[in-house]
Amino acid sequence: MTKLPAGYILKRSRSSLLSALAAVTIAKTLLLTPTRPGEGSVAEVFLRNFCLAFPHDRLVCFAARGEGYDAGLASQLLDWLPMTVHELPNEWAGEYLRLYSNPGAKISNRRLKEVQAASDFLAQEVVDYALKNKIEKVVAILAGPATIYLAKKVAELLPVPFVPIIWDPIDYVAENRGFDHAAVDQIMKDFALLMKRAEMCGVASTGMKAEIELRYGVECEVIINPVALEETPPQQRDNSHFRIGFAGSLYARKEMETLLHALNLLQWKAQGRQLSLWILGHSFDLPVHAPASRADFRFLGFLPEKQARSVLNQVDLGYLPYWFDSKFARCVRQCFPNKLSLYLSSGTPVLYHGPADSSVERFLTSYPVGASCNVLDTKVLADTIIRLVDDQSFRQRCALARDEAVRDVLGSEAYLSRLARLLRAQRDDLASSIESHCDSSFEQEDSLGSNTKLIAAQQ
Repeated sequence: MTKLPAGYILKRSRSSLLSALAAVTIAKTLLLTPTRPGEGSVAEVFLRNFCLAFPHDRLVCFAARGEGYDAGLASQLLDWLPMTVHELPNEWAGEYLRLYSNPGAKISNRRLKEVQAASDFLAQEVVDYALKNKIEKVVAILAGPATIYLAKKVAELLPVPFVPIIWDPIDYVAENRGFDHAAVDQIMKDFALLMKRAEMCGVASTGMKAEIELRYGVECEVIINPVALEETPPQQRDNSHFRIGFAGSLYARKEMETLLHALNLLQWKAQGRQLSLWILGHSFDLPVHAPASRADFRFLGFLPEKQARSVLNQVDLGYLPYWFDSKFARCVRQCFPNKLSLYLSSGTPVLYHGPADSSVERFLTSYPVGASCNVLDTKVLADTIIRLVDDQSFRQRCALARDEAVRDVLGSEAYLSRLARLLRAQRDDLASSIESHCDSSFEQEDSLGSNTKLIAAQQ
């Protein structure tokens, strides 16, 4: 029988009571995740928004954080969420292999068995926590071998519906962790067994949805971090500069190097305007190779989501690089970079620099919120920048496409509708105020001067 919400007044008519009971239909859910929901990384913010969609009495969280990962930035918006935090078994085979003189399949397989055994042990704590909280459904973020084996054991022990959410291709993640081909094959076999238990599956893009449904026969729903249309008053823009912004982790290094080479080729000027590059993130370690007197390069460090959006709203272009290397082809086709959502939230036109066969290019074809450069070539990228600097209506065209994209696929209403289908719940069961929450985050001293570091020329 469904429990009444806390504080419910029983002195009501019979029809009123029945209506209240019928309204609380969403299953009480355990979120099993390797990342604590919060305000720091894009994963934390994704999970924060996921949690905010739930009624407060219908969700608890078991966060098993990876070894060596930061605790993250807690969210005051989630002070109602019951959560327990544990350490996830270390799943990095590469680090393990360096400790031995005979690397190879035996070592990698041995490491995989250790990860599985440690995950099985932790699974009992997950089950105990779930039983204590009378859980009716498990939603698990599958982000690597340890989370796969942890979720697999939990799904075997708990007789409740199981819903995985996948951000990256599992074989790509396993290879990135240092496992050899034999171990990756075993992980994929165990992943296939886990998917047989899935009621539904959340995925990062339409490309991943097609592959998971075809390969495993599990119905999928695309779950992308919602974008809030934030109304900002018109700003007086300094047209003597053309600012390019980049936010997040630097994983596409060759592509970013090409951007730096393109700016140097242009001598940091285009159509009479000074070119600027603003970096928002925890680190940036690539050399600029340009005199400090010529290069307008600013490293702003990590900023919480709300402040990052405010800063990005001041730039003319959000740079979004994706790997051209063929070994990342499946990831490029199936993943949806959260940088894109952040740029759209800030009203920033996008410069996508990556392969044409990608989730981002398909999105831009449907919703032209920016421009593309689909070759890893310094001169072509430089010419693309010149063309965008000279295009006076580019920002206005991108804004119209952004509004359409948010309305159709990226807004809070579209997000909640997809999430309801994933959870097999009624849309009205989920919180309708998530859009206002998406605009909230911790405040930080809003002083670009104190956070800006001009990187000196590096030869």
